[in-house]
Order: sequence, then C-alpha cells, then structure tokens
Amino acid sequence: MPYNQDSDAAVNTLPFITSFGRSTFDAIWAEQDHTDPASELLHVLHGSVEVRTRGYTITGGRGDTIYTPACLPHRDIFSTDTPFEVYLIQFSWPDEKEMLDRYTPMQLSSIQKPDKRKIGADIHNLYQTLIQGTSLGREISNSMLLTIILRLLQSVDTASGIKSAPEKSSRSITIMEEAKKLIRREYRRPVTLDEIASALNISAYYLSHVFSQENGFTLSSYLTEVRMKNAALLLTGTTSSITDIAQAVGFSDAAYFRKIFKLHYGISPREYRTRAMLKTK
Repeated sequence: MPYNQDSDAAVNTLPFITSFGRSTFDAIWAEQDHTDPASELLHVLHGSVEVRTRGYTITGGRGDTIYTPACLPHRDIFSTDTPFEVYLIQFSWPDEKEMLDRYTPMQLSSIQKPDKRKIGADIHNLYQTLIQGTSLGREISNSMLLTIILRLLQSVDTASGIKSAPEKSSRSITIMEEAKKLIRREYRRPVTLDEIASALNISAYYLSHVFSQENGFTLSSYLTEVRMKNAALLLTGTTSSITDIAQAVGFSDAAYFRKIFKLHYGISPREYRTRAMLKTK
C-alpha cells in the first residue's frame, strides 16, 4: 500500500538494475530514435552528449548525469572528435511514474556542481559494488541506486527552495529512530530495506529518503556500522572463529565479511583481534 500521509511521493519498491556498464556509445544510437523498456541514468565521464526526445533536448558534459524514463523514444548524440565515455545504468522501477508526476527529466538532469560530485562518487561506488560480484551485491546495489535518485530529487528541491514542513521533521525523526532500533535488534540476520519499511508501515522509497535526509548517510551504511561494531566486540570478547563471528553479525559469506571489516576499520578481523590482545597485556 503506497505511503501518502506525509510523503511527497507514493512509492512501493526499490529500482532494480538490469545492466550497468562503463563504455563508449554505438554510433547507431545517434542516427535514429531508439526505445528501451528500461529507465536510464547516463553519467558522462569524458566528452559531451545530447539526449534528444520529441519533447526536449538535454545536453550533458563531464560530470553530468542524465535521467531518461523508460519507453521514451530518444537519440544519444555524442562527440566523435574527442574521447567519449560514460557510466550507463539501466533499471526497471514500477514506481517511476510517481516520481515523474512531480519532477521532469530536465529537472533531474540539471544538478548543481556540489551535488554533481557527490552523485558521480555514488555512481562510481555503485559500479565497484557490482563488479565485485559479492553475494549481497545485487541487494546493496539497488539500494545504492535509490540513494542516487534521491540525491537528484534533493538537489532539485534545494535549487527550487523547497523545504520540508516542521511537522514532517518530527515524524521523520521518529521514523529514523524506529528504523535504527529495528536494525540494532535484527542485524544478526539478512534484514532488507523493504522489510524494515514494511515493519514501519511506510514505503521503501520514503524510508530511504527520510533516513538519508536526517542522517546524511544511508540506511544500509548504518546497518553495516552496527554489524561492524558488534563484530569488533565479538573479536575482542570471545574466542569464536572469524566465520562464526561473520554469521553472528548477519554475513553468510565470511570472505565478504572480512572485506567489509577491512574497509570499515582499515585492518583485517584477525589483525584487529591481535592488536586488541596486545593492548590488554
């Protein structure tokens, strides 16, 4: 059931990435209109491009991100005399229409410079997550794509001077705290964004938006933080194996747990345990 009491959009589902590549374009894309059943986010790494539709044209250069809705005939006309390279994300999202009722593709593609850098970094991190091919990569990557879309919306709202009403802020804080409580209680198993949203009787879209807006970081990153803190406690307070600790904090893949732990603390779980033991001597 869509959430529509305090949110500006009623969205039920996460976007689902169908393809993501770093590449140059085929010249035929510029020669004739083509229609794709997937939505597209095109982030320009080098060169420039024009996305032409029957109703509008969007021009993008290095660092720009262009949103093209699903099933929209368009051409991608790019520079041929200079190097041209993009990240191209194609995805399905049943609730896209809810967003497009409020925001046009031109608005979503006209982002201020500080936000461009953040979105560019988010897209690069998403690409790295996907090419790593981890067992949780797909779930995490879809949540990361939603965060990128939310950044686009937030940038448009900021440029338009739109601010949340005070009464929304109070509810947002309540939702955020309830989500945190649920994560701290359920982190030992593979809890999902959709599950948390359902438990709070709101949409995944709205939950992700509220959490990012109130905290400045994503709900998935908070889940990782909780898991890492508890893993550190188990490493220093028990003699359990790394594999058992990984499972105890919600990771079915011990190798992936080691990788995330090292990214979080800068050292491996084994090194963390060894250093902690040396400090107590």
